[in-house]
Amino acid sequence: MNEYPDITTDDRMSVTMVFALLFHAVVVLGVGFAQEDPQDLDSLPTMDVILVNQRSDRAPDEADYLAQV
Repeated sequence: MNEYPDITTDDRMSVTMVFALLFHAVVVLGVGFAQEDPQDLDSLPTMDVILVNQRSDRAPDEADYLAQV
């Protein structure tokens, strides 16, 4: 007589499907999303950039803005 029960292909498929469903349920239910607080976004530093289409041979005495050249 056989000591071990006969494991069929259907048994393996059923166990695999159960574990796959459990894994996907943990992933789907475990991932959470949160909206950022808009008040925190206002405190980020900003930089003003002005694009100038004119070139000058002389550098400015006191530069107030950054330019592309």
